[in-house]
Amino acid sequence: MTLRLLVDLYEEQNLVEDGGISRRLLWQVYRRKKLWERGRYVVWGFSAGELTTARDGVLLYKTHGKEIWERLDQLVSLGLVTWIQMVWESDSAEAEPMFPISGEREDDLGAQIGLAAYEASEALMADAEWEPNYHPMVPLPKHLGNVQLIGIARLRYRPKTKLTGAWHAQHEQNGARWLEIYEALSEGRRPGMPTQADAYV
Repeated sequence: MTLRLLVDLYEEQNLVEDGGISRRLLWQVYRRKKLWERGRYVVWGFSAGELTTARDGVLLYKTHGKEIWERLDQLVSLGLVTWIQMVWESDSAEAEPMFPISGEREDDLGAQIGLAAYEASEALMADAEWEPNYHPMVPLPKHLGNVQLIGIARLRYRPKTKLTGAWHAQHEQNGARWLEIYEALSEGRRPGMPTQADAYV
């Protein structure tokens, strides 16, 4: 039945729109708090909440409720599924993913962005009191006031299609831009901002 779940997950993965398995079916909730504001940036802190699946979703129906978590844990332990922390425009159903702050490996672009975002937060909050219960921390422009962090399940082995290739190229281009922004902030430089065209994964 674990293999059956893996097959079902492949049917539900949408890298372009969700960065992994559709968040309408499977996701991790994060609580959000505004930690600091400096210049045109706000530092948001997040703390992990529960793993959730849609009550009427196809995965829950096929796996008889709580059994999905046992099978999903098996897939994670085998390295076939990874939870990715993804910054979104908001938590609305119509929101789009912006960029990841974790990856499948420590040297992945998403993991590099996450570390750079944390260091940029430290630089912006140099005079602030720390709140250790909120981690990770992500600085974002003020006008993005409804941002949310959502955990997305992603399959490790992806089909080698044109769609996957296009997603990967866009992911690398956009991710490199956010990495540049956070590295500039951590060094005290004024970064440029991504354009609308390259702002999202």
